[in-house]
Amino acid sequence: MIEHEGRHAGLAVMPSMLAEPEPRMVRLTSEILGSHPVSLVYRREIGDEAPVRAVIRFVTAVIKDQATVISGKA
Repeated sequence: MIEHEGRHAGLAVMPSMLAEPEPRMVRLTSEILGSHPVSLVYRREIGDEAPVRAVIRFVTAVIKDQATVISGKA
């Protein structure tokens, strides 16, 4: 989507975390136009396995660490 909009003079609503680092993209409003909750889904029966718990901890830590970037408030 970024490549498409970068080659054209169109408008697009896209996640801030994707558009902000791209110098060709210009934010037209400071208002956040949409949001969506983030869910981490896994099968209940494997949730207690060490590798699965490690991934859950890693993903949760990254989301918390990058919360302002993900939310568009950076």
